[in-house]
Amino acid sequence: MGLFDKFMKKSETSDNTVIEKEKEFDNVILETENVLNELKSFSRSMHINIEDLDFILLEYKTYFKDNGKKGSDWLQIEKKSLETIDKNSFFLNPDLLIKQIYKVEIFAKDEDYEPFALKVGIGANKLFTKVIVNVKKNNDIHYSSKLEQNLIHEINKKKVRSNIMLGIFDDELEKEVKKIVDKIKIDKFLKEDHTFVACMGLEPKKSINDNIIMHYKKKFKQEDENGKIDHAKRGYALPVNKGETVIEYIKPQKGSYGRNCQGKFIKIKEPVEKYKDMIKVTENIIIKEDDERILYIADKEGYVNEIKKNTYDIQDQMEVKEVNFKSTGSIETGTDTNVKLRIKDKNIYNDAVGAGMHIETSEIEIQGNIGAGAILKSNDIKVGGQTHKTSKIYTKSGRINVHRGYIKGKEILINRLEGGEVIGDVVKISQAIGGKVTAKKIIIKQLMSNVKLTTSLLIEIKELKGNDNKFIVDPTIEEDFMKKRDEIKQTIKALKNSLAILPKKGLEKQAVIDKNADTIAGIRKKIKEYEKFKKQPPKAFVDKINKFEKLQQNYELIQNRIKEDKETLRQKEKELIDLQKSIFKARIINHSLWTDFNEVIFKLLSPAKNITYYPDRGENSKLIMIKPKNEENKDFQVIHRSNI
Repeated sequence: MGLFDKFMKKSETSDNTVIEKEKEFDNVILETENVLNELKSFSRSMHINIEDLDFILLEYKTYFKDNGKKGSDWLQIEKKSLETIDKNSFFLNPDLLIKQIYKVEIFAKDEDYEPFALKVGIGANKLFTKVIVNVKKNNDIHYSSKLEQNLIHEINKKKVRSNIMLGIFDDELEKEVKKIVDKIKIDKFLKEDHTFVACMGLEPKKSINDNIIMHYKKKFKQEDENGKIDHAKRGYALPVNKGETVIEYIKPQKGSYGRNCQGKFIKIKEPVEKYKDMIKVTENIIIKEDDERILYIADKEGYVNEIKKNTYDIQDQMEVKEVNFKSTGSIETGTDTNVKLRIKDKNIYNDAVGAGMHIETSEIEIQGNIGAGAILKSNDIKVGGQTHKTSKIYTKSGRINVHRGYIKGKEILINRLEGGEVIGDVVKISQAIGGKVTAKKIIIKQLMSNVKLTTSLLIEIKELKGNDNKFIVDPTIEEDFMKKRDEIKQTIKALKNSLAILPKKGLEKQAVIDKNADTIAGIRKKIKEYEKFKKQPPKAFVDKINKFEKLQQNYELIQNRIKEDKETLRQKEKELIDLQKSIFKARIINHSLWTDFNEVIFKLLSPAKNITYYPDRGENSKLIMIKPKNEENKDFQVIHRSNI
């Protein structure tokens, strides 16, 4: 007889045909490893929807077997023993098999069936190493002495349906259930959802394959500030500082096995080793090693150079034939990394630095020409050829053969200026043929025509051969001067605004004081009478006196502030005049005779105006300067004389 035959009734018709009819059946108690499969089998055999079946978990037993031991058989382990064993050493044995036998009572839901009052949901991660239980809020649930036991039973039923083992990795279950039941006991209902970890297995740790990380290459960014890819940037030379990790070798590391809440052992892959002993370095790179990695650390500033396959060095000297889009792309190691770049191409018909290239290194030596749109930044730069009119150079010290572009620096030496622009502290030029020069000190051996020279201290010309040149003395070209001047002007403006407002406020308060003076005098007289008879004067009298005295104090504060602001304004206006006095130290020196159509301009600050002097052709004024005519510094005269 089959397991479920006793739940079927057989009857015979007149022609002896046997008909099976469904009948009500008694509950079934059985033992199984898979409750869900039993429910499905029962459903199919009895033609009952599985949703109409339920079960009661009566008890369970846990068994284990060590397949690594010959002749090993299944052994039962008690729940108390499970609580005390070393989980890592026991459950991480790959030969260990675990199973549970559940004793359940299966029954059909009838019209009197009442589901458990709390709705319980259960979920797990992909590996079933973590099981989460969610108990939904419920306004109709009421506390009873059996609620805790019933909730645990409901959760265990959900776990059993999902083949999640009981009593393993669920140490916190009873504690979490007690928290929920306590809340129901206090609040009389469950006012919010509760989610907690009902089972936490042993999570496997993945093995780590060996790997090489080129840290120095992470500095390379091909995108510009707008997120567009600059194809001229290809990381030809990548800078590093001393003490910086340039390369890292990650050693292969075996992970750890795991076991999930279904009792299944989780294997891991062995680590792959592909790059061992691949990296070689010179003495300029220090090696530091531990159990997990090998670090390759720069022992000097410079750039990383792969001198041969998989062999790396830190170098500070770089020599290339040319820098252009095709051969190298832009080279940007930074001005603070001590990298010296030498570009060898001398061909006058080629550009040693190609169009649009960016170069930024500590030192740059270019034997040839600089192309259109190139931008160079360096602490020291030498250009043996010529610069393009659209090129730009930023440097501390610069030496250029023929300059047609733009350069800004501190000390700049130029063999021949041909229409270019120069901004610096000290600029020395052998021959100037057109262009603009702005500097504290400008010294030119041979000045031709159409050159604009602007200085704050000195313009010295050894030989003037051309005409239509402008000599401008302007102290505002110095950044410190401009900053100080602007600060003084802002202070003067604020003081003038204050002095436009404060007197009006003072007059308003004076008018109120004058209007109430007699009244206050009368109140003070009455207060003295009260004091004479040792009586307390009315509070209103005292308040009016206090208010009046405070008004007088405010008036006095305004008068003092006006006085202070006037004095400060006088001092600041004097500072502005004194600041301008630096223009009187400036000198225009021409060791030769003056030619036609040259112009000398002195830019004054206070009053803001230009004073212009036009030397005559053949004039022997070797020194030209400006002086005030009087102590007030309100009128000025140009001094020109034949001796320096």
